[in-house]
Amino acid sequence: MLRLRQVRADQITFFDAFLPPDLRDLPEDLAKLDKCLNDERFFRPFCGHYHQRPGRPSIPAETYLRMLALKHQYGLSDRQVCALVNDRISWRWF
Repeated sequence: MLRLRQVRADQITFFDAFLPPDLRDLPEDLAKLDKCLNDERFFRPFCGHYHQRPGRPSIPAETYLRMLALKHQYGLSDRQVCALVNDRISWRWF
């Protein structure tokens, strides 16, 4: 089940509050993609194809599609995307 993200994750974490702001800046290619993906209307059609019943915690459609965009942008596997999102601060902010 995919769902729309309820609140945009603009609030920084305790750890991220101590990072220099330039570490949170997206690379140019991801900044352009982020600008395109900021529209919620882009994600609504994808939610209709998945069950809306409660059950196992769902992944926000935005998170899922952004990780797919990273996967295809850089030619990565699913495991590589997950590892790099955990490793790279700028990718976490994407």
